[in-house]
Amino acid sequence: MRKSALGAAALVLAAAGSAMAQDISTLNGYNVQLREFNDFPTSILNWGHAGAPVTPAPVPAHVPLAGFGAGVDFSEQFPQGTQGGFANKHQALFSNDGGVTPFGLNQHQSFSVSTDVRLSSPAGSPRKEGGLKFYNDRGGGFIDEGEILVAGDNGEVAGFGANLSFFSFGPGAYTPGQTARITFNYFGPGVNSFYASYQVIFTDPVTGVHDTGIRDFDHAGAVDPTNPANGFNNGSKLGWLDQNQRSPVINDFVDVVYGNVSVIPAPGAAALIGLAGLVSRRRRR
Repeated sequence: MRKSALGAAALVLAAAGSAMAQDISTLNGYNVQLREFNDFPTSILNWGHAGAPVTPAPVPAHVPLAGFGAGVDFSEQFPQGTQGGFANKHQALFSNDGGVTPFGLNQHQSFSVSTDVRLSSPAGSPRKEGGLKFYNDRGGGFIDEGEILVAGDNGEVAGFGANLSFFSFGPGAYTPGQTARITFNYFGPGVNSFYASYQVIFTDPVTGVHDTGIRDFDHAGAVDPTNPANGFNNGSKLGWLDQNQRSPVINDFVDVVYGNVSVIPAPGAAALIGLAGLVSRRRRR
């Protein structure tokens, strides 16, 4: 009777976990979101897979792009005198339905995602930004935004927001115009400590390897692994970012390329269920 009840409980837990979030090993495209900021609506925007951009209409749009490993290329031109305000923002959120909708993370599934990144902006300033973009669903309608920022003006590489504990490799970590590689490792609650944790490794061909080491998420107020503040809550989104300001006195230009993309899943929920079963069996002895 006890064995049957334990087995049933494990099945219920497994079913509940799969219903709340998705498996990151199923990624197969990008939900491309153009002009999420559109302060310069007359800019010329090209986008597509790395090395194969196309030209969309200059209006806000969410566009499916099938193929995950092929990456994304955002290329934007600002003719001299382009009128506008703060910045234009475009992003490619990870998807597992060919880009129709963004993928929702599983809080307990550890993973590693890597990409080559090249940010070319001959003028340098004002700032053009690339990197990983996070939308951490903290519950109650609150979406906590964050980034692993790669800056095209001073080469700063830093992480902040989305419940990440802040870090910076400082200005000059990235050499603008060069192809660097960024790896983001996510460790679900219970893998390294009670709390979720992460690691960022940034490799620049000029400045070398920069490594945060393993860092806990900001867990102020968290009391258990189901707390939405503990890592990425179920349903959180992530993807590649392109955010551009422009100089009004020149023909300004930026090209942000993400290529050679890979993701390695490391399931955590099933392991936790197995551990619970092991503890129960030990108690019966």
